[in-house]
Amino acid sequence: MTKQDVVSEIAKCTGYEKAVVSTVVEAFMEGVKKPDTQARGCFPSSIRHFRS
Repeated sequence: MTKQDVVSEIAKCTGYEKAVVSTVVEAFMEGVKKPDTQARGCFPSSIRHFRS
């Protein structure tokens, strides 16, 4: 599944425009790429244990 497939599926399920969904997906992916020291506090405590 490509990023565009993800964007299309989210847009279809939520009713949001693809441009809006794409912006959110891009921001999420940039946040995930950040080293732990920069991303600290960006994720809910329920998923923090998945980061290394």
